[in-house]
Amino acid sequence: MLKVTVHNAERIPNLERFTNVDPLVTLIFQGIKKQTNWQRSTCDPKWEETLDFPLNGIPIQSMDTLEIHLKDHETIGANKLIGQGSVLLGDVLRTGIIKRRAVQLTNPQGVLLEATKLYITLEYIAPDSNEKMTMNFKNGDPNQFDDIPLQINGDKSWQLEVSGDQGLKRPIKQRSTKTQDFQVRIKIFQARQLDGSNLHPVCRVRIFSSVKQTKIQKGTNQPYFNEVFFFNINMSEAELCDEMIEFEVCNSRTLRADMKIGTFKMDIGYVYSQPRHSINRKWLLLSDEDDRMTGAKGYLKVSVNILGPGDEAPSQENAADDDDIESNLLKPAGIMLRPATFILKVFKADDLPRMDSAFLNGVKKIFHAAEDIKELIDPYVVFSFAGQQVSTKIIYTCSHPDFNQELRLGLKFPSMCDKIVLTVMDWDRLMHNDIIGVGILDIFTKDHGFLPTFGPCWINLYGAPREYSEVPTVLDELNSGKGEGVAYRGRIFVELQTILGETPIEPIAERCISVKKKEHFWSYDTTELTIPPVLNRQVWDNDKFSADDFLGALTLDLNRLYKPAKDPDFCTLDILDDESSNAVSLFEMKRVKGWWPCVNVEGGDPELTGKIELELEILTEEEARERPAGRGREEPNENPKLDPPQRPETSFLWFSSPFRTFKNIIWRKSKWYIIGALLLICFIIFLLLFLWAMPSAVWARLLRIPG
Repeated sequence: MLKVTVHNAERIPNLERFTNVDPLVTLIFQGIKKQTNWQRSTCDPKWEETLDFPLNGIPIQSMDTLEIHLKDHETIGANKLIGQGSVLLGDVLRTGIIKRRAVQLTNPQGVLLEATKLYITLEYIAPDSNEKMTMNFKNGDPNQFDDIPLQINGDKSWQLEVSGDQGLKRPIKQRSTKTQDFQVRIKIFQARQLDGSNLHPVCRVRIFSSVKQTKIQKGTNQPYFNEVFFFNINMSEAELCDEMIEFEVCNSRTLRADMKIGTFKMDIGYVYSQPRHSINRKWLLLSDEDDRMTGAKGYLKVSVNILGPGDEAPSQENAADDDDIESNLLKPAGIMLRPATFILKVFKADDLPRMDSAFLNGVKKIFHAAEDIKELIDPYVVFSFAGQQVSTKIIYTCSHPDFNQELRLGLKFPSMCDKIVLTVMDWDRLMHNDIIGVGILDIFTKDHGFLPTFGPCWINLYGAPREYSEVPTVLDELNSGKGEGVAYRGRIFVELQTILGETPIEPIAERCISVKKKEHFWSYDTTELTIPPVLNRQVWDNDKFSADDFLGALTLDLNRLYKPAKDPDFCTLDILDDESSNAVSLFEMKRVKGWWPCVNVEGGDPELTGKIELELEILTEEEARERPAGRGREEPNENPKLDPPQRPETSFLWFSSPFRTFKNIIWRKSKWYIIGALLLICFIIFLLLFLWAMPSAVWARLLRIPG
């Protein structure tokens, strides 16, 4: 058993704006994750907590490491990572105990936190050969599982990982043992970068003893199958989730032992645990199951749906061409993809055509948007790869711009994408941005074994023939790179380099919000504060009498933005999973639109209380001045314009307008009664005052009182 005692931490950097952080420590050992309690509002927390890691009879090795994550507890949303570090367990293996060791941490960008230290104690108890395996169970009950992952000592080829080295986690839950009818639908779309040349590939799918295969595609290593297979199964849910789906791509030209190109095995239980029991348009990394070290043998794009009684099949709509392919890649355990960075140096462009027609030139002059402008073109370059893109700055009113800018884009190498797309755009103030031309770089390197490198050299840009007309034609698709362009649209001078083992690091100014203000009323100078870019959205129920009811909230970190769902049906709490590898930076994507879940945690557990559709976009200061928020829109109730509703005068809440209630209801019906009652009251008061003011002699005469 490995015992880790977390003592305290010193001088934790404060990520909060108004208060201190709420720190907690997460320990990860051999896939087992445990964490301490969080301390409220302190930068020098003290835990004094001991966390035990059972070894199940397997001793630790000298190269084993203990990962340590220091996080800031968040009530809504994922916990923020403050710092991380690791401890090599070779010393504790030799000595048995290490007391109060200081762990040095680094921030998420890899910068050393010199002032921050975390103190822990490590104690290793060698496992006994007679150690009972009941430690995997909760309270010794074999029907209840503890919070540790399932471990199997046999074949591990079925274990999956998501691109980004995060394992596919299937929660252990009670499955039904009732026999039912299930249908497994598998669609094979295409394959890419199959290992070999002059292939005749065929794809086989195996579930239980049933095997089905696609048609043979001759003479290609990038075949398009586009076939659907149906497997009808009659068994219980528990038995179904324990079975496997095996994908196998073979070369049909040969009958030798090397006819198999690559395989991929998938756990049916993983698919069944996904939303709507399906995975849609995922890429599978094919490998040699006998030798994982040989790397990728190709990629296969599939969709898998499991339908039970009463289930409806999800739609198979085509995804957008710019989807992030890297995040949709599933790979078997043991296959490692190295991080890499593309460095594209954009120097200049030349011979760029004018994109606006003469008609738009006149329109822009009317709006004073193009006065004294001879060249109606504002070019910038978009660098796209595997669904990710970055762009250069905009050079205004120039057909031969000098960019002199360096663009960096991260990837996992080797990548399944083999093309880099360079698009030169024309920024437009009034209309949508136009595509000037597209250039494509082929970076497929499997045959010659070198990293993608190009230039410095000129790249010609091509597109549709320029007609200078606002009427769309069938050739306009050639401008977006979907087909081979037929017209010369200029050229661009670039250089491409690839660096392994590095990922692009964004500047601090792009990852934080700078706030300048005076700390006190009597402060002489302003103080600049940098805070994380976090967007908080809260939904409340407006109540006229009592306090407003809190419905839910959504917290989004723009540096680690969870990818939204494109459809509200797929918007679940899984989007906000802390272990998800789909987090992206809005500063890289520039624009994100979709559905996010609205969460309420007042009851203790997160509860889905709604779904919010948002569109987030990052603009530069120049773009914000050109496109200010709220401009270019019609006034409310303008298109279409609706007349005020014709309601009766008494159509309102009586307690919200008591004067209107008296005027329209009481006064209208009882006006004369009220006036008569007021006159009678006034007469009685006048009579009483008259009698009160009479002299006593008059009273004596009237009452005949003797003098």
